[in-house]
Amino acid sequence: MLNDELLVEFAQTFYGYGNYQAPYWFLGMEEGGGNSIDEINRRFSVWAARGKNELEDVAEYHRAIKIPELFSDKPKLQNTWNKQIRVLFGIKNQAVETEFVRNYQRDSWGRNDSDNCILELFPLPSPSTADWIYGKTSSLPTLKNRDTYREAYLPNRVDHFQRRVEKHRPKVVFIFGISYMPYWEKLVGTKFLEENDLLQVVVEKTKFVVLQHPVAHGIKNEYFYNAGQVISKTLA
Repeated sequence: MLNDELLVEFAQTFYGYGNYQAPYWFLGMEEGGGNSIDEINRRFSVWAARGKNELEDVAEYHRAIKIPELFSDKPKLQNTWNKQIRVLFGIKNQAVETEFVRNYQRDSWGRNDSDNCILELFPLPSPSTADWIYGKTSSLPTLKNRDTYREAYLPNRVDHFQRRVEKHRPKVVFIFGISYMPYWEKLVGTKFLEENDLLQVVVEKTKFVVLQHPVAHGIKNEYFYNAGQVISKTLA
């Protein structure tokens, strides 16, 4: 079984990777992984041993939880990060090739001193939205299913993100998953408008942009790079 006490602390405290002072934030619904009880408990225990940080250094943390292949000399490209990095390259008008993306993932993605911040609306890792290991491995009634989980954690998570945006005022928050629009509208407090073929809105000088999910069927790499380039032209 999972360590429920540590799970609750992790779910209430951990938000992602990188640097809140970064100009570019990337927000998804939940982190991948969590394929086994051992892996999930290891994520919790390593997080606790490293100081129970709100944001982790993604490379250091993944090496510590024994997933080093994403940050080796020639790292395996992570499916979601691969696309998000292309958005970042686009907004910087930086040449994009697979090796450039690979090197950026290894050296500059989600680091504590980076120009990016990788966040998740919900805290617990899961291989996909079709999976829910926590109902069978935790005694917490809030984790009985995804509905009870989201109902329990959504208000505080939304409030926390809003306060962090208000404090740090990133230039752009890229949000992934158009099918989750009700969550994103709750997060920003208004509806998104279509402009230049992208759903976006500006709130107190921070631009929020909703993009297709990085692993959505049929969406090519160019979509993410081009979205970054489009947004770069709208920034002062």
